[in-house]
Amino acid sequence: MRSPQRQCPKNVKADNYDHLDACETAPGAKSCTQRQDGAKFSANLNYEMTGIQDKGNIMPKKATAQDAELILRLYDLRREATMRVARKFIITEFWPQSYEEFRDVLLDYRHEKNAFARQVLTYWDMAAAMVLQGAVSEDLFYASNVEPYFIFAKFGQYLEQLRKDYISPEFLKNLEALANRPKGKERIKHLRARVAARQAQAAAARAAS
Repeated sequence: MRSPQRQCPKNVKADNYDHLDACETAPGAKSCTQRQDGAKFSANLNYEMTGIQDKGNIMPKKATAQDAELILRLYDLRREATMRVARKFIITEFWPQSYEEFRDVLLDYRHEKNAFARQVLTYWDMAAAMVLQGAVSEDLFYASNVEPYFIFAKFGQYLEQLRKDYISPEFLKNLEALANRPKGKERIKHLRARVAARQAQAAAARAAS
């Protein structure tokens, strides 16, 4: 029997950076206090995968202790100081009102905000790849992470054109594929309404300044 999905607390807003972690982490989860070295972490990604693919589709697999270890490791990595600043920019500060605004940040490599955007977006694309390849249980990842879905709800509409301008047809393909899976679609449907409201607030604040 599958465990019931954890619901995000009603008082937690996905676009509120100060409360994101409360919404993202699995019940009882604590930050990784014992850091693994790179070799051990890489080894965790290579454990035997069974029942993962069926005619090209990823099949659900029961979460294991190794899945939980990787989820905690992903959580620990995003607590790094620079990553926290980058996430704050992407989640709470960056509200482009057009594709051009989004593109200008993503393609201006001289700007610090460009580094922030690429760091966060490619981090979650990497995490999504782990799920799609069966290294991490999709159910556990979904239950313990809101941020990647929120990011796709916020910027997903810009990706097709950005790939052409970015000269990389694979840019954020893993994140997009994960977001377009049944669970992801349902979550993003709700998140997009919240994103639209927040974008309207950002536009109003900009007009008033």
